[in-house]
Amino acid sequence: ELFFMPFFMEENDNSVSVMQGILSSLHQPLLHVTTSWGEMNKSVHGIKSKQDFIAKFDLFINFLETTKLDLEGSLRFQTPSALWGGVLSTPAEVKESAKNPETVAQVEAVVNIWCKQIEQV
Repeated sequence: ELFFMPFFMEENDNSVSVMQGILSSLHQPLLHVTTSWGEMNKSVHGIKSKQDFIAKFDLFINFLETTKLDLEGSLRFQTPSALWGGVLSTPAEVKESAKNPETVAQVEAVVNIWCKQIEQV
């Protein structure tokens, strides 16, 4: 079975925070209220397996929450989309751009900003 769901990210979001939000606000509550577990509710082993699954899913949500908090406090390097998305998006473009002094100067300026960010941390 395939499940497809588009999601939107704010500028400061990351994929972990988006997934944590979706799983904890949508899937986790549904798991806890679902009563239709088919054959699993018909045996002690099935009930135990269901409880173990829910407990491990809850632990996974907690892991994502912790990871989200860790990432929010991490250093983020700005990457100008005009530069990386425009002339440095493929290995061939990087190789060709290395011959252009203006592009090299732009990349050096960005890397210098990154170095300053690292020094401040």
